[in-house]
Amino acid sequence: MKNVLFLLIGNIRYDGRVLKEISTLCKAGYKVSLILSDFDVDDNVSNYDFNIILLRRNYSSNPIMKLFSTLIYFFKMRKEIVRLSPDILHCNDLNTLMFAYALPQNIEIVYDAHELYLESRSGIIKSFWSVVEKTLLRKVKFVIVPQIDRLYYFYFRYKLPLSKYMLIENFPNRVMDLSKDFFKNKYNIDVNHKQVVTYLGAITPEREIELVLKAVREIDNILFFIIGNGTENYKKHFSR
Repeated sequence: MKNVLFLLIGNIRYDGRVLKEISTLCKAGYKVSLILSDFDVDDNVSNYDFNIILLRRNYSSNPIMKLFSTLIYFFKMRKEIVRLSPDILHCNDLNTLMFAYALPQNIEIVYDAHELYLESRSGIIKSFWSVVEKTLLRKVKFVIVPQIDRLYYFYFRYKLPLSKYMLIENFPNRVMDLSKDFFKNKYNIDVNHKQVVTYLGAITPEREIELVLKAVREIDNILFFIIGNGTENYKKHFSR
């Protein structure tokens, strides 16, 4: 039985893609662990059938303190990876791929590039992550992408063999019994036969949620739900 270690900068409650990947591997007989940076106090580890290691990441608005805390987190994460010594390391998004730098060669690295991470950054930050991706991409065994056009986008950008890319599309789980009273029971909101549109994920400026909000305001009979986590300052700005 191979051990797979997932890395997630975020909260597993709001990451359906990672949950589905882990569930599939568990059903296939793999032993799966997950290191994550956030976990809700009202969530319960017993809700998940895999090992969870919480390694919180401290954020700071001060650039120097942010860099310092990032370096500390990097070394803590690397120490935890080496301690667990997985057969396979699954790096979810580019912000976890950097932890795969100079790991023991017996650890196979899989990079789940399900977002165009660089395209949502600018300036020196974009330049830094560009170097990270270009350098470490050649060290991974497989690159997972969620769309065929994105697969070729990576292929033409980095000139890696097509055999290195794996297509895992973002299809929702098949639901046999969908309750129409979910939003009433969960949030005490009556949808009144409206079409419900739900965003589930990180609430950050890079996700351009405000543009989505402007778009749905132009559509009649829509109820737009935003479910996720983010910095308090941005959530206050976004809720205005």
